[in-house]
Amino acid sequence: MDDHRFDMLARAQIGASSRRQALKLLIAGFLGPVLTNIGHEEAVASCGALFNQKCGDNTPCCGEAGLRCMDRRCRCKKDWDHCQPGPACQHLKRDPDHCGTCGKKCPTNKPCCINGKCRELCNDECCGDCFVTVTDDEPDPDSAICCQAENGKVCSKKPGGDDDRCCYPEEKCLKGQCCRDGEYGETNCAGTCCRESACCNDKTCCKQGQVCARKTKSSSKESCVSANRSCNTGANCYPGEECHGGTCCSGVRLCKGSGGDDHCCNAGEYCEFPEAPGAHCVPVHTSDSTYRSHRIRP
Repeated sequence: MDDHRFDMLARAQIGASSRRQALKLLIAGFLGPVLTNIGHEEAVASCGALFNQKCGDNTPCCGEAGLRCMDRRCRCKKDWDHCQPGPACQHLKRDPDHCGTCGKKCPTNKPCCINGKCRELCNDECCGDCFVTVTDDEPDPDSAICCQAENGKVCSKKPGGDDDRCCYPEEKCLKGQCCRDGEYGETNCAGTCCRESACCNDKTCCKQGQVCARKTKSSSKESCVSANRSCNTGANCYPGEECHGGTCCSGVRLCKGSGGDDHCCNAGEYCEFPEAPGAHCVPVHTSDSTYRSHRIRP
């Protein structure tokens, strides 16, 4: 560019705005044709050193290569694969070779990159939340398990983080409680983990000591009633119930042992192996946690 053209451009731009704008115009006028003439790959290579560098009004990025000034850093606006030559430094939250910062490689003792931080393996897996099972109130350090259910979400957190709860894959987290819908005497009752025998109209969970029943044959709605109503012939039992072991009983509470020892489980119990000789009542899992664990923190 000759001195005469430079002087004309500078004076015209300064008269319209400022020296800073003039400088930007000159840079664009000088670099634009250069980047246009060279191919896209050459543009990427020439701008690769600018990736993730600080930028602003006086330090522009290379737009031809896809770099834009984002959050005061030269970053890619759309396609990561075309922004930087060679190995991409793009997934800073999960790339163990560029964990949190470009070029920061996770060490062998913490090979996992979780949310931009190097973390230890959990039973040969990389996961955000690592747990160990608790047996007899004591954590078992040899039983590390990744929290994978509910997309890796921790179901409930205790103050201090030493008694967080992670659900098994077959369980559903309902209001901070791990629930096995349709199994072990519990059910999803309108978003609440409820005793199967106590979920009325699929929306109300009865109080402790109560179960659900239709009071008349013509009634389409269920109501919460006492679970311990004695009977002799079943005449005083509600529709759908039967006089079983001297108690009006129905559903998962019915325990029919082959030896003739018929009995009805309490409101907070269900019958395990109801038709087998070893039929017995056990607590539903809403009152006895299915998976209580201690969280491992790096």
